Amino acid sequence: MVTRFDQFSPGFDLMAWTNTLPPGAPVGVVVDGYDYTPYCAKPFALRALRSAGAEAGILLDAAFWPIRPIHPMLDHISEIGYYFCNNGNKVGEWCADSALGPLGITRDESFGIRELSSYCIGLRFDRADCNEFLDEWCSYAVDGVTFPGRHTQGSDGRNHGHCSNDPRVKGHRHDQTAASVIAWRIGMDWMVDRPKLTAYDGSQDDRTVLVNRGGM
Repeated sequence: MVTRFDQFSPGFDLMAWTNTLPPGAPVGVVVDGYDYTPYCAKPFALRALRSAGAEAGILLDAAFWPIRPIHPMLDHISEIGYYFCNNGNKVGEWCADSALGPLGITRDESFGIRELSSYCIGLRFDRADCNEFLDEWCSYAVDGVTFPGRHTQGSDGRNHGHCSNDPRVKGHRHDQTAASVIAWRIGMDWMVDRPKLTAYDGSQDDRTVLVNRGGM
């Protein structure tokens, strides 16, 4: 994947963590036998870029492959200040009851908040709102409450179990749930619809620069 970035967009610095964690990320976040450590590490990857002096950073938490130069993504981040992808859901569908209190929202409010996709997030580090977003995201990652939660509500599915007594809740999305609420609270409400800039493999078009192809 690094070779692909060098092919399409040479000259940019890449940071990667394989079998290790970014500086400051919590270690061993295991709740009810499930390890949530990778979700808690994500905001700290962006913080490491900021600490290294980057003007802007793009978090890629999955196997993204560039299919074109990434300059349109960077242009968007430069103009808007950040990149968030609209995930097409409401936070209320993917927020455990246990996270509502720490996030400072009610269940009814949660269904009025759009969900962003944390698979790719871009931030400009010279903006107050982006730094506030990142600092809050890191804080929630270490509270031991907001990120952990069953992926799937009910008795079937990945890491299934009880999330909420509300029948509308489908599960919990950890870092993504927290990021969506933080962005909403700060007023960072510009979200890009797929497949512009990012897309899952098979749905890309001529506006896509990064494709998520799943496993590495």
